[in-house]
Amino acid sequence: MRFWQQLWPCKAGLRGSVYPGSSVFILKLCLSKGRSFHGRLWDTSPAVVAQLMNTFSIDEAEIHPRSAKVADFSDQKPTFLLIDPPGLQSQSKKEYPKLTDLLEFFKVVENAMLWFPISAQGSGSPAAETERSTIGKSECLARGLGVTSVRWSRGVRTCGCRLAYKLPSAAVERLRAAVNGVAEIMGWNSNWITHEQPPNHVVDRSGDTRVD
Repeated sequence: MRFWQQLWPCKAGLRGSVYPGSSVFILKLCLSKGRSFHGRLWDTSPAVVAQLMNTFSIDEAEIHPRSAKVADFSDQKPTFLLIDPPGLQSQSKKEYPKLTDLLEFFKVVENAMLWFPISAQGSGSPAAETERSTIGKSECLARGLGVTSVRWSRGVRTCGCRLAYKLPSAAVERLRAAVNGVAEIMGWNSNWITHEQPPNHVVDRSGDTRVD
């Protein structure tokens, strides 16, 4: 919340007020630091695509009205890729992408982060995570990704979210500090926030992370 409050008043170069989606946050951050921004954005919602086209100039972003594909990054690789699906595929949401398909992007992009939900079911306070949810975390760690888990609800269904990432160590530290800060402002239980490293995690002399 504090980040939003500080960053949102940055109006230079913006054409009106829009929903503060991730790409707009990044644009505002670049503007606040006097840096140029050029992105490639994919979305399957016609309403969102229309808003993106109204927000960004052709010099700032290429906007694609479809899901991104691994092949989109075979020649032109981004400095950073954020993967932000509406959810993960399940029996009731078969139109959503599979986690295994989303993890393929990490093979072709150097710096990337994936958001996905944490789900819970049954009784308890908090209710236990679903098996599918815990398997998803294990899959990310097994692929050499760092994982941050945030739970904001004791209840069932979507009760929190996870970030899986492949980033330099300095960026990982800043990301985790930002997550902790948001959780503190929101009043979420700090015991429900975990930061995990993949097996055999090593920090090399350049400060980057790798898995041996």
